[in-house]
Amino acid sequence: MKGTRRWQSDGPGITGSIKTRASLCTALLALGAGQAATAAPPRPKAPIPSDPAALAQSLAGTTDELRAAIDRWVPKSSAPPTDVQLLALYQQRIYRRLAQDKQLAQLTLPRLPRKLAAMSADFLVSQRELYRLTPPIGVRTIRVGPARSAGLLLQYYRDAQDRFDVPWNVLAAVNFVESKFGKLRSASAADAQGPMQFLPATWRRYGLGRQRS
Repeated sequence: MKGTRRWQSDGPGITGSIKTRASLCTALLALGAGQAATAAPPRPKAPIPSDPAALAQSLAGTTDELRAAIDRWVPKSSAPPTDVQLLALYQQRIYRRLAQDKQLAQLTLPRLPRKLAAMSADFLVSQRELYRLTPPIGVRTIRVGPARSAGLLLQYYRDAQDRFDVPWNVLAAVNFVESKFGKLRSASAADAQGPMQFLPATWRRYGLGRQRS
């Protein structure tokens, strides 16, 4: 699986990237409990604090609210509620800001709760390393579309785990890194294709749709 795009989230080398993504996807798809949200979710272009203390408070609060919003999401097979989408977007924008500004990250992460700080540190290393590995894609139209429901994707991962003995959360991590759970529809800079971003030659040789000699 190659050709991760520059505009995707990034990760620490392939092994570290998969472990980090697996952890994040487990947290999202296993739907851990959290505190109830107490305020309206941030709008798509809501400002991100530049002060480290305020930014740490914002990231910690957004993370708690996102977990609570996911916990309230019933049924899980339905489209994500608006609060889940907006909170996830804001959290992603915070991490992108921290990945781009190492000094801000160094001042912000120590102000986070210990477990969140450790996960965030891994996540930022992951982002920066994938950016470093990603070749430029040039100027072209990027096609996107809706992802399958979380419940359906989770079933796919678990079916594949039973069949191929690959942990479901690793498969979810790959799917997230490569195509944002299938939302990105364009081929990569290396011409990798599909939700898991296989090169056509790799798929022909090793994939379930391979050509027989």
